[in-house]
Amino acid sequence: MMKNRRTLQLTFSVVLVGLMLAGCGGPSESDLAVCDAYQNLIDAWPANSEQVKAADSAQEIWNAVTDAGEALITTSELADTVELKEAGQQAGEMAVRFFSDNSSKIINQGFIPFFSETFVGGGELRQLCKEVGNPVTVP
Repeated sequence: MMKNRRTLQLTFSVVLVGLMLAGCGGPSESDLAVCDAYQNLIDAWPANSEQVKAADSAQEIWNAVTDAGEALITTSELADTVELKEAGQQAGEMAVRFFSDNSSKIINQGFIPFFSETFVGGGELRQLCKEVGNPVTVP
């Protein structure tokens, strides 16, 4: 009976250690996907005049930015980390609204501002992505 108890304790210990190690496996795929979606938003938004000239139209640029912002929102909803979820949703929502919020000002005059994290409030998201090991590249 003592041998069975020790075997049970050993088995329990091995299972417990295994579960602990599995929990320390790094960021989840859904968290990493938020950072990838943010990078896609950054890449969709022109960073220089060459990228603006390469587009067929201003509307093409804003459609791409809006689509990337919506994808960031959707991806962020699935994040496991609350901070990534909130920061991703905020940045995505600001990107989606950027065109409509500014269309009566400079955008209708044909001006396309280059990407800046201040437009989408992405500084916190960039830092979180760095912390989870999936840094984004900002121009």
